[in-house]
Amino acid sequence: MELSNFQIFKNKYKKADNQPDYSISMKGADGKYIQCGAGWKKTMSNGEGYISCKVEDKGAKTSPQTPTEADKKAEDDFLAL
Repeated sequence: MELSNFQIFKNKYKKADNQPDYSISMKGADGKYIQCGAGWKKTMSNGEGYISCKVEDKGAKTSPQTPTEADKKAEDDFLAL
């Protein structure tokens, strides 16, 4: 996936601490933006803040596999936007 044209928006629908603080959208081949990821505010041990992001390739073909409980939790958090 080439992530060259994207936008990051504050998650104005956040209702729980485990939901993302930001959503990430990228411009598709058709020129429309699609949600492809999420970001969470984090703090390093030295107190400096950063954003931890998870980005998915919506067009990628993946082999079937059994999701772990952590995968299911991450998917639930991602879809909670």
